[in-house]
Amino acid sequence: MSPSLSSLSSSSHTILHILRTARLPILAQLHIEEALFRATSNNYLLINDGVESPAIVLGISGKPDALVHEDRAREMGVPLVRRFTGGGTVVLDEDSIMATVIVGSGASGFGLDCFPRQIMEWTHGLLTTPAIHKRNTFSLRENDFTIGSRKVGGNAQAISGDKFLQHTSFLWDYRDDRMALLKAPEKQPGYRERREHGSFVQRLKEAAAEGDSIQSIQSIQSIQSIQSIQSIQSIQSIQSIQSDNEGRQRFVDDLVEGCVRGADWSAVVEVSLEDAVGVLRRYQEGKAHGTGQVLLGSRLLVSS
Repeated sequence: MSPSLSSLSSSSHTILHILRTARLPILAQLHIEEALFRATSNNYLLINDGVESPAIVLGISGKPDALVHEDRAREMGVPLVRRFTGGGTVVLDEDSIMATVIVGSGASGFGLDCFPRQIMEWTHGLLTTPAIHKRNTFSLRENDFTIGSRKVGGNAQAISGDKFLQHTSFLWDYRDDRMALLKAPEKQPGYRERREHGSFVQRLKEAAAEGDSIQSIQSIQSIQSIQSIQSIQSIQSIQSIQSDNEGRQRFVDDLVEGCVRGADWSAVVEVSLEDAVGVLRRYQEGKAHGTGQVLLGSRLLVSS
């Protein structure tokens, strides 16, 4: 934990547990989240920086035939997963950044009444990062996080009594062919204005890069070792990759920092993936019936 995350007020009343991971399979992530939400009374921030392999994730009531080009998904080897929360359908892959906030200690302790919109507004405040917000208008429009009129993050919630979970999938980047696996849903947010996915969503890496200084070709040409345009282009490509990686890491760090600073936590505790998996195992054991069936709401969908 960095020093900036440890200097917290001792007068507040709750602890934030932070789990940071990367390339965790989305179904495993959803199972862990559900266990932490249902089997504990703790508060969590979970960050999964990219999933292990591509998947299309539908809300609990989403109909695959109406929302997904199933034949194309099958041909591309992209499975369908149903999550235990509501919300829309998203394509997730290594360029998606997932951030999940769980308040298990009681929403009333944060002045919240556990209404969906109020939770979303509060969570939006936690996840507003300086790297994006200083150059863009990072907003909550209907149920989406947007920059201007374009979606950069989708949200879904679970609410039980005085506790809640909200997970957000941020589009750091995406592949057009994977995004094209989604059909335009019949029910759309008003601000979408019936736009196709390509003009409705935006890559966060593009928003984060706006205003960054990029070394010009003229300055590169002044280096004696550069002898050709091909060399210049090669260096620019390397610089672009380095800038993207640095921007992505900065964005993830800012998500954590914003969540820590955005509420009156009494302390911040890092938890390991092994700890979280342990909670999941105990939850599974407690929910198992004699047949061995585990009552977890997220599952892989098998197409006919």
